[in-house]
Amino acid sequence: MTRRICCLTALVALWLAAVAGVPGPSVGAVVTPPPPKTVDTWAWCGVHPDDPAAATAVRAMAEVGGIDATFGPCNVPTPPYTPAFTSNRYVSFETYMRLVQINATVGMKTVVYDARLWSPEPLVRDTAIAYWTPVVANIAAWDMGDEFDPAGPEWAILKQRWTVILDKVTPLTGVKPFTNFLPTALALDKALTDLPGVAQLLSFAMYSGDRGAGLARTYDPRAKLMCAVNAFDHNALAPTAVSIHADMDALKDAGCDQILVFGGFPVYATADFGTSSVVDRSGAPTDRATATQEGAGHSVLIPIGPLRLLETRSGPGLGTVDAGFSGIGLRLPDSVLELGIVGRANMPSWARSVVLNLTVTGALGAGYLTVYPCGEPRPTSSNLNYDVGTTRAVAVTARIGSNGAVCVYTQTPAHVIADITGYYAFGASFSGIQPARLLDSRIGVEFTTVDGQFVGIGRRQAGVITEVRVAGRGGVPVDASAVAVNLTAVAPTAIGFATVFPCGEPVPNASTLNVSAGTIVPNSAVVKVGLGGAICIYSNVETDVILDVNGYHDGAGVVRFFEPTRVLETRVGPGLATADNLSAGGGLRPPDSVLELSIGGRLGVPVAIRAAVLNVTVTEATGPGFVTVYPCGATRPIASTLNYARGTTVANLAVATTTRDGKVCIYTQTTTHLVVDLSGYHT
Repeated sequence: MTRRICCLTALVALWLAAVAGVPGPSVGAVVTPPPPKTVDTWAWCGVHPDDPAAATAVRAMAEVGGIDATFGPCNVPTPPYTPAFTSNRYVSFETYMRLVQINATVGMKTVVYDARLWSPEPLVRDTAIAYWTPVVANIAAWDMGDEFDPAGPEWAILKQRWTVILDKVTPLTGVKPFTNFLPTALALDKALTDLPGVAQLLSFAMYSGDRGAGLARTYDPRAKLMCAVNAFDHNALAPTAVSIHADMDALKDAGCDQILVFGGFPVYATADFGTSSVVDRSGAPTDRATATQEGAGHSVLIPIGPLRLLETRSGPGLGTVDAGFSGIGLRLPDSVLELGIVGRANMPSWARSVVLNLTVTGALGAGYLTVYPCGEPRPTSSNLNYDVGTTRAVAVTARIGSNGAVCVYTQTPAHVIADITGYYAFGASFSGIQPARLLDSRIGVEFTTVDGQFVGIGRRQAGVITEVRVAGRGGVPVDASAVAVNLTAVAPTAIGFATVFPCGEPVPNASTLNVSAGTIVPNSAVVKVGLGGAICIYSNVETDVILDVNGYHDGAGVVRFFEPTRVLETRVGPGLATADNLSAGGGLRPPDSVLELSIGGRLGVPVAIRAAVLNVTVTEATGPGFVTVYPCGATRPIASTLNYARGTTVANLAVATTTRDGKVCIYTQTTTHLVVDLSGYHT
């Protein structure tokens, strides 16, 4: 017998009867999709630290491209080219030092070339080692040169360099030598024979044929492999985001453990390799950046905050992260606020969609709020419905308008608060769209949907499952893997709940929103698209329902979504448990307390994730208050995930930034029970 978050007072018997017969959660029944294979990526080329675009470029490569390390800047080599001694191929060690420092500001490492390190003169080597010692934690490898031919005269030079580094430098720095080999069995076999330790990272580049997948399968049992993927226009090659992603997937499947991206920043002083790669010459990311990020197995959601961007109220402690859009007063009825996003809270110009938590409070009349891209018509949909005097929050993923802002429409006078929790960059597998209504069960000529389907179908009866096709409607492509939706219950007949989930799967032991009689209650959800391109809505009470869509994840994305699964339940009683019996019980959360909740490492979720898609519910609160979800270890922000009144049951979606070991912290202002359901995660 299933228990869902609901009012547990006089209607317990009614509630139990409504959900009788629905399978309850068990460890064996919980099925989460396997995590994507994640790999490190190194970019050849890096940016020159004196380039005016350097700071922008390293941020874009790290955040949008997911690059873990870069080589130095690529220059056009001065002829004649040789792997060991080409003039102008490498910059000075002083320039490398500045590159190490600027890369480190965004968490990237650097592959450093410094010929002093393999000098036969001990004093020269020792001087170089002392020079690099303060920054060795930010150095990925010592660069030995590139593509030495084992049949040529310079192979002996590589062997000499390699031996000196391994014997004299690595023991003192912990940094190992690196070179990229010709894509031949001769080169790889000789490397494994002649270069001790090379099996710890055996690198090669092949940009034709099977892109090296056959070699990878052959050498995978013998070495950890770094395989190259082309992201430059050269020699009639014209990579695209699709081809880069596909090549990375194929090489990972063949056994490659890391990816060498050729390139990163454009090659200097030539157009022979095109004017862009992972980033363009201005440092802005291209769609090849999002391809390398997702090809490496990482989501292109960039989680931040939460940080407050809008606070219309005035008073002590009430402000925004940059003092903008602060204390501007009650929003006027039937008004639109252009809320600036780009350029605030360090938001870059390449942000395309933003994840916000919106709160309405102090409303003077019942109404609704709609968020949409500025510069486009206001849609016939809503994100948040509110009553007089209530405080209500909802999560929204909105496309940013061409002016770098999102527009917030308020129907009646109310205070509005907005906190940012993340954003998606150009080319992401998630696309924010103009909000579109896909379902409105209400009957009346004034009600409609984007295409006239799923409208006026009548109130949904208790216990009925409503299938709503989302694929191919309202701007959602037919191959979308998940959708970001807003579900609203209108005038339910009693206290209860509603759940949205992938069609074809059992009704989950989870709720999307909780309702009481006669109310209008919205909440957001990110839902995997189920059978027939549809998502399903279940309610345990009679109600009208409205469904709006504001974005989708395409089929190539690496974000994992699944049936909502309970991961925290503080209440104690029959049927009140989590899917794996962890983080269960414990009783009411005390006032002004923080609960640490592990997501990573549970229920098939990998330990290292970037963000979790959670539905957070408060019930049986002893007084009014708020909840804030944030990454453990960070200072608790001036932001809220949801607000609640005494005795109410309130839920809200949170795309929550986690620690690198998959934890979130949940602050509760007043005594209350907490329930959390997990429906997906970003690696």
